[in-house]
Amino acid sequence: LGPPVDWAQVQADLGLSLPADYRAYVDEYGIGWVNRLVLVLHPTTRTPHLNLARSAEEAADPEALEMAETPPPHPVGLGLGRLLPCAVTETQDVVYWHTDGDDPDRWPIVFRDAEAYEWQRFDLSLVGFLLALFTGEIAPAEYASAGYVGEEIRFQPNPWRHPIEV
Repeated sequence: LGPPVDWAQVQADLGLSLPADYRAYVDEYGIGWVNRLVLVLHPTTRTPHLNLARSAEEAADPEALEMAETPPPHPVGLGLGRLLPCAVTETQDVVYWHTDGDDPDRWPIVFRDAEAYEWQRFDLSLVGFLLALFTGEIAPAEYASAGYVGEEIRFQPNPWRHPIEV
């Protein structure tokens, strides 16, 4: 669903290694929606709001952080010890890695519920979080009532009318 990602170059540019499950997800699926709710950010797309590094820069903007009802539990942006956005939802929620430590496969997920103004930590990988979310194990109630959580997990590649450059 797009050209292969040069992971060595991406990680060198970011100054961070990235979790194996994230790399496998991007290699398999590219850009698109999971159950029309979650979009995993892509490391090489030129579309700013879908790009992993650009999203981190935007999330770390002091003006954006000042507008938050509940401040983040850790600094936001690129680098170790920070909250790095890795996925966004249709409902303006954000999924972050807490880049805590040198082993990215052990980074926990921090979920910012935009409606409840809550930050929740999950000791799950990104793919583990998505699975728990869409099987209803951790899904906020409004996801189920809106039809995002059901019997199927569906991926919809690039649902937009224009091509997404990666």
